[in-house]
Amino acid sequence: MGRVFAVVTIALCCLTSCGGDPGADPDPYPRLSVCEEIERGSVSTFDCEGADLQGADLEGADLWGADLEGADLQGADLTKANLVGADLYRTILTKANLVGANLEGANLEGANLYRAILIKANLVGANLVGANLWGADLDGADLVGANLSGANLSGAYLGGADITGANLTLVKYDHSTIWPSGFNPSS
Repeated sequence: MGRVFAVVTIALCCLTSCGGDPGADPDPYPRLSVCEEIERGSVSTFDCEGADLQGADLEGADLWGADLEGADLQGADLTKANLVGADLYRTILTKANLVGANLEGANLEGANLYRAILIKANLVGANLVGANLWGADLDGADLVGANLSGANLSGAYLGGADITGANLTLVKYDHSTIWPSGFNPSS
């Protein structure tokens, strides 16, 4: 039930954000209907670029490959959401809950993850170039092979995170950044 609600929520938000009007004349080249997307189990064919999804309950949603570029997901609940390969370029994820979310290979370049909760999130191979992770909680997150070049990790908590092979070139951090045990950012 929660998954269907999440799919309907994001589909309606995307239709609204993209100017879709249920009362308008039918589009001669329509996208799949919300019902067809629910049956397929995915909303990845929806273009949610720039959508306002603040505070949305998307817990467990299957957003594999979704286009959420520039969307506002501030305070959204994306607990255990599937965002594999999703385009989250410059997306606002301020204070979003991404506990256990699968973001493998996702594009989070320039995303604002200020104080986001990414505990045990899968960020393997994710692109986080220039992302703002100020104060983010990445406890136990898997960042193997992730690109964090130029990211802001000031005040971030990475205790228990796996950053093996992650690109940390020009990463910004401060005295309050907590690194995984045994890791020295200066070396």
